[in-house]
Amino acid sequence: PSHGMDFPNGQQDLDEWEGLDPQTFAMEPPKDSASSPSSAESGELVQDVGAVSPVAPPDPNITSTTTSHTTSGHVEGEGLSRENSEDNGSISVPSPATFCNCPPDPAIPRTMDLQNLKLKEVLKCTEEVARQMTLIDHAQLCKISALELLQKVNMVPRPQSQRNSKMSGQSLQSSLSLLSLEQSETAIEKLAFRFNQVGNWVAHCILQHKELDERVTAVHQFILIAKQCLEYNNYSSVMAVVVAGLGSAPIRRLHKTWEGVSKYHVDLFKEMDSLLESGNNYKRYRDRLSTIPTPAVPYIGVFLKDLTFICDGNPDYLRGGLINVHKRRQVYSKVEEIKRLQRDVYNFQPVLELQNYFTQYRLTPDDELHSLSHELEPKMVVHRRATRSRSSTNLSTTTPNFSFFKPNSKHLSTSTLRT
Repeated sequence: PSHGMDFPNGQQDLDEWEGLDPQTFAMEPPKDSASSPSSAESGELVQDVGAVSPVAPPDPNITSTTTSHTTSGHVEGEGLSRENSEDNGSISVPSPATFCNCPPDPAIPRTMDLQNLKLKEVLKCTEEVARQMTLIDHAQLCKISALELLQKVNMVPRPQSQRNSKMSGQSLQSSLSLLSLEQSETAIEKLAFRFNQVGNWVAHCILQHKELDERVTAVHQFILIAKQCLEYNNYSSVMAVVVAGLGSAPIRRLHKTWEGVSKYHVDLFKEMDSLLESGNNYKRYRDRLSTIPTPAVPYIGVFLKDLTFICDGNPDYLRGGLINVHKRRQVYSKVEEIKRLQRDVYNFQPVLELQNYFTQYRLTPDDELHSLSHELEPKMVVHRRATRSRSSTNLSTTTPNFSFFKPNSKHLSTSTLRT
């Protein structure tokens, strides 16, 4: 049709246009099919072109969220997936960015010989020491079952093997601190042994340093380790380091050592010591434990104390033979508290060499620790007159008036965990 068309020569051009055959303007496919690629070949050509085509460099002003890497080289987000690219050179559709939960790299120097660990090198890595201690404690906590807890408070009969064990004739409270990990039969006993092991190791490590400045440095490092454990919600290790270790008698009496501790570290120590104070039935500790996120490692001594109080202070049956449902609800609530802390896991990378270094430590007897403490800082001898008589004098051994720092004496008796 000629509507809307412009004909410069007027009627003559219009007549010629209307006389043309419409087939003259029809599109015909090329006669030589080899000169043009087929549909399949054209698709491959497009893919090849896409594979070798240059990619424009990213704009530095635009922040990309598709790929990012941690210090350990793990990809936190996915951009273009190049799976099977070697087979057909194809690039799949970009997937949405995902976040990687890769654990952080161990905070240890690359020059550290993990096969031949030295005490001074280990104590310098306060953050990693706290991480590995937390992994050990939480792994042991997760092994405690509800059945074992009920057996511990005699709500469920114990197995015959435990009733006839070599400890059956002894008081568990008087013999637990002397147990080795192999002698501990239940997960609760192993966690209690781990608590005593940490406290004993802290005291032993400090007393291994003959020089005063080295002992002060060791105290600083253990306070920082306890601070890191507190940040990781590992209250078992915090209690073991602060109370059972630094608060033990062989360490507490080192007056010259404590005088060299900086004010910053003393304040940290006092803060943690106050948090774990046994006054008002560990009120501050209980309030904090009830609000912390998981995972966490509680001080198992307080938990067992509560469970024992519930079971021993309430009868199983009421008047008329009715079951004491309130008692069982209280027990259930305490068991669920432990199960809540067991659900999540810590996202730390295990360093087996460090863990073996901690767990293979053998307890040092208390008498030996006291002996080492007195060798480092002997008890001061003060000469004074007993009476006003000129001829009579008396030599007496007294403890110097040391008021620089006094650990909380209300819970020093818990330096060894009893179950």
